Amino acid sequence: MIHRIFFFIFIISLFVGIISSSYAYVHNLSEIGEEYIKAWSVVGPFNPSTLKEDFLEYDARGERGASSIHIGEDAFVNFAGEKLAFKQHIVASGSVVDFVDAIGNDSDATAYAYCVLNSAVRKKVNIGLGVDGAIALWLNGVKLYQNARMQSMTLDSILVKRVLL
Repeated sequence: MIHRIFFFIFIISLFVGIISSSYAYVHNLSEIGEEYIKAWSVVGPFNPSTLKEDFLEYDARGERGASSIHIGEDAFVNFAGEKLAFKQHIVASGSVVDFVDAIGNDSDATAYAYCVLNSAVRKKVNIGLGVDGAIALWLNGVKLYQNARMQSMTLDSILVKRVLL
C-alpha cells in the first residue's frame, strides 16, 4: 500500500503511504476515482494572505514537513498567541472546499487543507485544482505547484500532470 499526503496552502497536502484510519480525510485512491476529494483536515486563518510565509514553521515542521507526515485529529498550530486546531471539513455539496465555511470569513488570510490518499499500487495521476486566490500544492514533502498570483475561481483551471502516487 502506497501512502501520499496532499497539502494545499490553501495547502493541499497529499500524503501517500500506508495509513489505516477512520479519519474522514484519509482516502483510498481506488474509491475516489475521477471524483473530487470531499473530506479534508483544515487549519487557519493565518494573517496575512501570502505564500511567502510558512505558518506551520514552528509546530508542524513547516509546510514541507507537514506534507510528509500524518497529521492527527488533535493537531494544532500556535499562531499569534492562539492554538489553531486542524478540523475535519466535509464538502457538503458541489466540489469546492469553502474556506469561509471551514475557518471563517477573513478576506486577508492563508488557510491549509490536508488529506491522505492510500493507493495499493504506484501510479501516475493528473491533479486538477481550482482556487480563488493563490495556491501551493505539496506532496510528501515536495512542492508540486505554486502560483502566488491572486486569481478567480475556475474548477480544474490548474492541471498538475503525471504526478506519481
